[in-house]
Amino acid sequence: MRRRKKNSASSVLFLLFFIGIIGGVVYLYNSKTFERQMPKITIDNEIHWNLKKPIKVVIEDESGISHYKVIMVSKNEKRVLSTQTFTEPSKQTRLELDITYPKVGGYLKTSDAMLYVEAVDGSKWDFFAGNRIVEKRSIVLDQRKPTLSLIENSYGITRGGSALVIFQAKDEHLDQLYIETNFGKKFIPQPFFKEGYFISLIAWPVTEKHFQATVVAIDKAGNLSRDPIGIELRKRHYRTSKITIKDRFLDGKIAELAYEFEQTQNVESHLSQFTIINENVRESNEKKIHEVTSVVPDTTISNFNVTPFYPLEHAKAVASFGDKRHYYYKRRKVST
Repeated sequence: MRRRKKNSASSVLFLLFFIGIIGGVVYLYNSKTFERQMPKITIDNEIHWNLKKPIKVVIEDESGISHYKVIMVSKNEKRVLSTQTFTEPSKQTRLELDITYPKVGGYLKTSDAMLYVEAVDGSKWDFFAGNRIVEKRSIVLDQRKPTLSLIENSYGITRGGSALVIFQAKDEHLDQLYIETNFGKKFIPQPFFKEGYFISLIAWPVTEKHFQATVVAIDKAGNLSRDPIGIELRKRHYRTSKITIKDRFLDGKIAELAYEFEQTQNVESHLSQFTIINENVRESNEKKIHEVTSVVPDTTISNFNVTPFYPLEHAKAVASFGDKRHYYYKRRKVST
């Protein structure tokens, strides 16, 4: 009897011990303290660096970040760019790092390097060592600005007119190339004649009192070059007209046009229809024209075969480009 009781007690103890082990395993498997998920490192796949603009690195982990290190390795050196250890990892679940290079004079003697980003989380997994990950990226080190050379441009530009610019832009890693103006408009050049040469039309809007244009080139590393375009500014006076609207015009041509536009549907007043057509429809047309003509081809221009075009047959010119017209109805100004 005693032997049976001892065997039963041993079986119960073994079962409890076994259940305890299973419970411990289940706890470790599901506990956040022993989570096995490696930290997440977010960094650009392609890095061009001028050593001035910081490299953006984001490190995330649910259990917190215990330690990180960022190292740059080139053929000439191995340099720790940033490193830190946290005593309370749970408070560091997300790090947004701006990785910079120590200020040095002159240029680095190499153009290629590797960036290593190592992160260890605050988990107790792997015998309390935590989960460790290393991300690496190749870096193109580029400290030189793009080269810009103006080749030729129109002698002058008239307010309300346009001009032509031809220039050369050189950079192995050229990213952006445009002509910037003082009123916020950017003109995109088109490849011209041979590699590295570009051509562009630039325009001086009739609504702008001053005009200034600069060629801007930016490479993938963020190096920027600017070259102002020297061009003579020619002012021009545009006519301002006062036009009286007649009922015959409103009841005839405007009533006819009102059927063609969505904006004038269910508008009964012919005068209101005229205002909508002259302002809203005209504005939407200008916007559409701007969208279409802003799409610049990337094909190379090799010659100029200009085909002449002619005005509509029996058409009559009633105003010139840039003229401003004020419309009056029964001595009251109704539109511009």
